[in-house]
Amino acid sequence: MEDFDQNQGLMLYRTKLIGHHSGKLKIWEPHDFALVFLNGKFIDTVYRDGGNWTVDLPKTETENPVLDILVEGMGHINFAQFMIDRKGITDRVTLNGMTLMNWEIFPLPMDDIRLATSTRQATNKTTIKNKNT
Repeated sequence: MEDFDQNQGLMLYRTKLIGHHSGKLKIWEPHDFALVFLNGKFIDTVYRDGGNWTVDLPKTETENPVLDILVEGMGHINFAQFMIDRKGITDRVTLNGMTLMNWEIFPLPMDDIRLATSTRQATNKTTIKNKNT
C-alpha cells in the first residue's frame, strides 16, 4: 500500500490466469487480511498471522479466469522488530509454485468515507424533503 502513498484501507489486486487455472494459490506475506475471488466468486480468506497462506482454487471452464485479491490493512505494529509494517501483498503470489504476473492494482484508501457518507445523507435528506413538498 505504501508504494501507492496509501497508509490504510483496501487494495484490490487483479490478474488473468493464463496457463494454470486451478490448484494451490499461495499469497506470500499478506498484510493483513485477504479475500480471494475467482471470476467474481468468493473462494476463501487468508490471514497474516494464520501461517496458512494457501487457498485451493477450483477448476473453471473460463478461458482466462480473473483472480481478484482484496487486501485490508488492519492497523500498524509500531514496536520492536515489527517497526516497518508494510500493508498489502508484500511479497509474491504463486499458483502451483509459479509466480503470477501482470497485476492490475486498485488503491481504495477509504480516507474520505465520512465525507462520502455525509454527502449521501445530505442528498437523501434533500430527496426526502422534495418528496414531501
